[in-house]
Amino acid sequence: MVWNKASYLLKGKVKGRLLQSGHVLGAAMFMADIAGVRVLYTGDYSREEDCHLCAAEIPQFSPDICITESTYGMQLHQPRNGVPNESTTYLSLLKQNLITQFADSNTKIISPKNCQSVEMYFNSEKRLAEKTPEVGETVSGLLVKKVFTYQIMAPDDLHVFSQLSTENISHRITIAYTGAFGVLEHRLKQILESVESLPDEESEGPAFRVHERLTVKYESKKHISLHWRSDPISDMVSNSIVALVLNISREIPKVVVIHALLVSLFGDVKFGENGKLVISVDGNVGHLDKQSGNVESENEGLKERVRVAFQWIQNAVKPIPLSVS
Repeated sequence: MVWNKASYLLKGKVKGRLLQSGHVLGAAMFMADIAGVRVLYTGDYSREEDCHLCAAEIPQFSPDICITESTYGMQLHQPRNGVPNESTTYLSLLKQNLITQFADSNTKIISPKNCQSVEMYFNSEKRLAEKTPEVGETVSGLLVKKVFTYQIMAPDDLHVFSQLSTENISHRITIAYTGAFGVLEHRLKQILESVESLPDEESEGPAFRVHERLTVKYESKKHISLHWRSDPISDMVSNSIVALVLNISREIPKVVVIHALLVSLFGDVKFGENGKLVISVDGNVGHLDKQSGNVESENEGLKERVRVAFQWIQNAVKPIPLSVS
């Protein structure tokens, strides 16, 4: 309520006016003029200014009748002049405790006097409101309902403009995998756009990052682990990687058989980069792509021998069809 000297017409010849009582915040005295008879009604009041209250107002005209509660009508109270104000003491202690509590933060604590204006600035600009969207432009955010109103907010604004907050959920899953870690990385590079190897110092072992969202780590000869923070895209990518790992795991027995048969034929056969097999014979080296069967080698004789041997092995380990047309 705005305190002023304006009169308020109540009914007929009865007029009223509100006056500060100085008791508690919002407390008031009421001066009524009833057919020329001035009646002042008040509860508790104080004529001494407090740390947070103004003194009771003196009516412009003396009342003909004063109605007051018995607290002030029947008792005498000790003047507060020279007596320590308990409210002031409590507020001083509160201020000191707040200063100590927030000493390391950029917090300003003030204790204004009566009627002293205090200006406080708040960042009321929502992130989505910084720029007016063009016609047809897509606006992305969270739809928040409050009572009967709806607002689209950026996730970072939830804790400022609502009672909601956001949290990050970190996932870690361990998957059984006994194949070569390089084979998995090579297969992922074939289906995903961004697969980058991580230095050992950063990941504490062989690892690579997918789409800058998800990390795949080599844990042991029998396990790998996936690490990511939950969001729709990262969850989708993780599901794809898990499906690929499980599919490769089913292919591993076949790969092991192919490797063992090539070792029996050529001796020195190792797993190389991009999932290829490196075959060395008498100083000559051939690179076999297990997926396509292509062989790369400067020695034409070795190249042809490996190609034919791999074709024979493929036919040997290929499952026999259930029906023959």
